[in-house]
Amino acid sequence: MTDFLQNLKRFPKFIIGVLIGLIVVILNPVRKKLNTYRGRYLIVSLSLVSIASILLTLKAMLRFD
Repeated sequence: MTDFLQNLKRFPKFIIGVLIGLIVVILNPVRKKLNTYRGRYLIVSLSLVSIASILLTLKAMLRFD
């Protein structure tokens, strides 16, 4: 577990991805109020960026082991 925490310091993309994921969760009710294509596009693009950064970081962490 301590190796995982040390790797987190080495990979700030993971933390950025988690933060973007939290922003998506917070903005989800706002998107329902907007209910426009722009609002949907914003949420989908943010969630894709979040997932991609988390997956790339985990892939890099596994390569370091």
